[in-house]
Amino acid sequence: MGSHQELRSLLAKAGKHFRKEEVKSKGETPKPAKLNEDEFMKSCCTSGFAPSPSAQYYMRCRADELLDKGETQQAAAHYTQYQALTFKQQLTQQLNKRKLKTKSDIDRKKKTLDSETKQDIEDTDKQLIGLLDGPHKSVETEMKKIPSDWTVVQISCYGSLKYTRFKSTKKDTPMNDGNPHLALIRLCNDGNGAMVRKVLSSETSDMTPYLLELQNLIKQMTLILKEPVEDLKKYWNLRTELNSRMQTLTKSVEDSWLNSAKTWLLGKLDDTAAQQKVDQVVQEVIDILQVKALDKKKILELKLMLCGAHNLGFEQIFHEFISLLPNVDKDNILSASKLVQGYTKSILNFKDERRGPVVLILDTDLQTFPWESLPCVKECRQPMSRLPSLQYLSAMWKVHEESGTSVINSGGVNQDSVFYMINPDKSLPKTQERLEGVMKGYTGWQGISGQPPQPGQLATALSNKDAYIYAGHGSGNNFMPSNELKKLRIRSAPLLFGCRSAELARAGRNLDPLGVAHSYLVASSPALAGFLWPVTDNDLDQWTIKFLDYWMNGKEKSLLQAIADQRSGFKHLVNSAALVVYGFPISIK
Repeated sequence: MGSHQELRSLLAKAGKHFRKEEVKSKGETPKPAKLNEDEFMKSCCTSGFAPSPSAQYYMRCRADELLDKGETQQAAAHYTQYQALTFKQQLTQQLNKRKLKTKSDIDRKKKTLDSETKQDIEDTDKQLIGLLDGPHKSVETEMKKIPSDWTVVQISCYGSLKYTRFKSTKKDTPMNDGNPHLALIRLCNDGNGAMVRKVLSSETSDMTPYLLELQNLIKQMTLILKEPVEDLKKYWNLRTELNSRMQTLTKSVEDSWLNSAKTWLLGKLDDTAAQQKVDQVVQEVIDILQVKALDKKKILELKLMLCGAHNLGFEQIFHEFISLLPNVDKDNILSASKLVQGYTKSILNFKDERRGPVVLILDTDLQTFPWESLPCVKECRQPMSRLPSLQYLSAMWKVHEESGTSVINSGGVNQDSVFYMINPDKSLPKTQERLEGVMKGYTGWQGISGQPPQPGQLATALSNKDAYIYAGHGSGNNFMPSNELKKLRIRSAPLLFGCRSAELARAGRNLDPLGVAHSYLVASSPALAGFLWPVTDNDLDQWTIKFLDYWMNGKEKSLLQAIADQRSGFKHLVNSAALVVYGFPISIK
């Protein structure tokens, strides 16, 4: 009994001692050290490869935080540096393989270290260095490498965890319950830094979930095209309904989601006289607002709004002024808004003015949407392409400019250097009938029709010809698999006129969408045209004939401008909206 009492006494004393130590340790515990961002990023990055998903997730959250604080330049750097993670991993892996194979061939005497091989190794090293992420990179440095008339617009999801396909907690909102907030990052090589703005979507219960509506529209289009046509009247009624839904969708996204921010998607005005008109109106507006001076950033945003004011209604113009100058007298803002609205029918009516190209960089969840078919973009015939990331744009543009084998460095696409492949699996005889004679009618063109390519024939054409035209089912990937495409040094600009030829799809929850278009970009293709979802062959074939005549015969030399001009040539909006271009602005010689 005595031993038990002694034990209880010792345990009681020990308990008091432990509690005192716990209180003491709690009092002495220092506050957690602030996260060292550079050290964290260094731990997430492996030499020669893209950063881990942990780094990407952290930097996206950090970008949102910086934007909330008003630190726009740092926010822009974070948004742009950690984009297209899966694509970067594939590209850096392929570049490293290419480099190792070249060195192995030299060691085995299969290849000599001549000037061409040295240039190849140097180009690969430049690409690898250019694709690396990190705090040492700045947006300004990347933008200095591209032409001054280009505009880069990145559309990212702001607070992207709120609207997602995958719910982390019960409180998260699935994608079918709303639309994500957006962050627009506009970049130009003009020394003025990045322009960044939030676009907050409506959170009312009756708001249309645009991304879900697009998915449903594509699913219905796919079903209509798969089922045999037994009732023509019903078939065409369904097609008309799809066109109407697509028109409503694109207009709603422009008016209700982007709202007055839609002017940020338009490129720079080419004409000096048009730019002078904008400067004139800027001065008139400043006089009406009775402000002594506006800082450089506000002047730039005001000019951007005026360049696209013909696409804005009065309320949107007024809202832009309120957002830009919240402390200015509201009566003066009202007067300035009326002035600008009046000018949209005269000196500020720029819908027919030629504009510089816009390169879109899109967030993972936004890549399926046809931004190129928004009413304001179509009305201005805005030349537009897509690329995975700013790092790819700056690194690869430099390589194309300096490479002797690139069509960009050689002055553009030679109209006589074209290879075509029509209906290689013999499943579209009408397409072959409509296009074969047209293709054969162009001087110097080579190709095949109604038969598959010989071994090595397509690889040789992609590596040596200036353009490659495919007309058939899909992207023709079954005749040149993606893993084989990536090994090539592609010179051609592929025009893939088939269903889903430019579609990007997820291969897993933590992976970004990828597609055949990315395989061509990995292989250094300068540009690629294709379709995001299924389209009808008759409409596509008729459009192809008109487009080739317009571009290949030099009626419009720029590929992006030619596609923008001819987009309205489709009979069905749901077909024209699917057409996109990946890559750089290229031209016919």
